[in-house]
Amino acid sequence: MKTINTLIRFKRRHLEELRRQAALTEEQRLSLLRQSEALQQELESEIALAATQPEMSAFFGNFAERIRKKRTEISGKVALLEKQLQALADEIRDEFSELKRFELVRDQRLQEQKRQRQLAEAAQMDDLALQRFARKEKEEG
Repeated sequence: MKTINTLIRFKRRHLEELRRQAALTEEQRLSLLRQSEALQQELESEIALAATQPEMSAFFGNFAERIRKKRTEISGKVALLEKQLQALADEIRDEFSELKRFELVRDQRLQEQKRQRQLAEAAQMDDLALQRFARKEKEEG
């Protein structure tokens, strides 16, 4: 029984570590999405500025290209993180399933041990009852 309890503790720890890793990866993904949104807002702000100040439009093309490249780079990183998140989700699901199987086996073993104890106690009680009956019969007879 010690072995299965040790396995269950190990599986729970590993599952928690996977969940922490998934949470960190999700936070990285959200941070990148916020950066991309900030770059988009900066681009829109510069578009408005270039529209009101024609002399700034000469610099706008290079700026817009840099923003586009940064957002493309961020999109690539986000896609990679999403793949990692999917892999982590699959691993978490598998690990959780395995944990539940171990817990089920442990619970079944505990139930069987309880049943065996109850049978042994019942047999002992029956034996005591038979001894009392035999003693009583002997005393009366």
